[in-house]
Amino acid sequence: MKRDLDAARRHQHLLPNFVTGPGIPKPIGVNFYEMHDYYPSYLLCIYDVKENHYDQSNEPAWFKAALLQIRGSGFQSFSLFKWVAVIIKNDAEHTGESTFEQSFKVGATFSARDVFDPTCDLAPLIARAAMDRHPFMYDPKPPPLGEQQRWLIIERHMAAIGAATNLNENVTGSELHR
Repeated sequence: MKRDLDAARRHQHLLPNFVTGPGIPKPIGVNFYEMHDYYPSYLLCIYDVKENHYDQSNEPAWFKAALLQIRGSGFQSFSLFKWVAVIIKNDAEHTGESTFEQSFKVGATFSARDVFDPTCDLAPLIARAAMDRHPFMYDPKPPPLGEQQRWLIIERHMAAIGAATNLNENVTGSELHR
């Protein structure tokens, strides 16, 4: 177990996340970033909202806010990646382990090239994005390291681009950004 945790720590990426700690929770509307070796070429982004009555019509504005935060951080703030997966999480629905998965409401995947292009209008990009209404899976049983929280949206996207093109090719013109 210790060896697995040490290996996981060696593969953690430095990301521009809000510094939290005891008495300092992450604010609502601030991105939380992750990168995992088992999702190569993806920046994972969770954008938290807190809505007692979740309204899907607010999602385009939340996606835009998340993407603008990524753009504002600049590509130099991240390790190499081709794709950005953003998931909107409703903290009001997360009341414990049994509600964790359902609080991840919607996700979409975007090309890093578009996200960092200051001339790219994000509104049509978001409007064209395929929305995934079950983007995340949480297994309360302790599975092997790294498999308790699965980003289904990425697994589906990887399968789709793998079926659409040779994985050795540069998919839809996206290149690794750093």
